[in-house]
Amino acid sequence: MGCCHQQTLKNSNNGSCKASNKLGAIQGDDWPYEDGSTGQPSDEDGKAIARNATLHTLGNLTLLTGGLNISSGNKSFVEKKAKFAEHTGLFLNKWFSSKSQWTEEEIRERGERLADLAVARWVGLDDVE
Repeated sequence: MGCCHQQTLKNSNNGSCKASNKLGAIQGDDWPYEDGSTGQPSDEDGKAIARNATLHTLGNLTLLTGGLNISSGNKSFVEKKAKFAEHTGLFLNKWFSSKSQWTEEEIRERGERLADLAVARWVGLDDVE
């Protein structure tokens, strides 16, 4: 579901602490297509190819604690949404509370929004090619 990323954070007292975070995919294997049908990520039809193209993009990834990442596993969006609401205080994960479904369109929308926020916050980022 995600990859482990450990980073050292500096606190205001010049000390440091380690934080283990996971980049977890919001949607994984239990993900019906928009028309309600299902398929496997290994399928070679157009729906599976479009789905796989969005799976590991910015819009479908979020930061989770190791425990939340494990307990979320490859559960459905509805189950993950409930876990995120209960176990995370990150503003990044509040996005999902208003969503009733998680399709390729929502993934693209969230990815574009996060990219716009990054460019607005990190001056000069829009100049990077």
